Amino acid sequence: MDCGKEKAGQGVYWRGTDTAPLPLPGAGRQWSPCEERVGIPFSGSPENAALGLMKSEGWCGEHTEGNTIRSIFRALILPYLIDRNPYQGIGDRATPFLHAIHYLVPMTAVGIDGIIRNEKRVDAAAMAAMHGLINDRISEADSVQRDFEKICFESGAVWPKAPSGKASVKQFLEAVPVSFWHSLLEIYSRYDGSLSNGWPDLELVKEGQVLLVEVKVQDRLTAHQRVTIPTLIALGLNFRLLRLIRA
Repeated sequence: MDCGKEKAGQGVYWRGTDTAPLPLPGAGRQWSPCEERVGIPFSGSPENAALGLMKSEGWCGEHTEGNTIRSIFRALILPYLIDRNPYQGIGDRATPFLHAIHYLVPMTAVGIDGIIRNEKRVDAAAMAAMHGLINDRISEADSVQRDFEKICFESGAVWPKAPSGKASVKQFLEAVPVSFWHSLLEIYSRYDGSLSNGWPDLELVKEGQVLLVEVKVQDRLTAHQRVTIPTLIALGLNFRLLRLIRA
């Protein structure tokens, strides 16, 4: 592998909640990812073959197409989501664990009345509360780990790429810039479904580093990936594109 990995940005704290919708960080960037062509023998899933290769380099992680990082994000704000669950009055206990996170953030912030009014502006106080919770929980890795495992258990029956729950939340919290979680919250508050698709296949950590890996054999990056991946890079995550060649 002699091709350099995509370099992350400096960790942008992106704010767009109280203004007109802003372009996603990196979305307008002319992006030509550096493709690493790797010749290895494999007969099953190319993602699993690539995962085995990365593990041989000392990386730890799973093939979850972004659901590990998104589940850790959900775990960071889970107490708020449970407390403000807009559907708790009808006994929908599972909403904070299962509902699509890019809609759950604004739905929870505006409440059931806001949903009925089709309110599209998330109140700044609600956002401040969630930002504060992220700051508080970053140093509570054991508690976030337990909530992450609950989320993985609940989602395992319904998400095809649900994490196993075995990932070390502490390792991810140490490797991912704190600003990333805050920026993700801001993006998910927009009600437009941004970053709901196009996440890379593998989410990996090693020695305080986080790496996202997309695995290709014959296909090319999708339109969603060409928006989502540059955004994730701009927000502070590293990326590699592996094209597997059957040896």
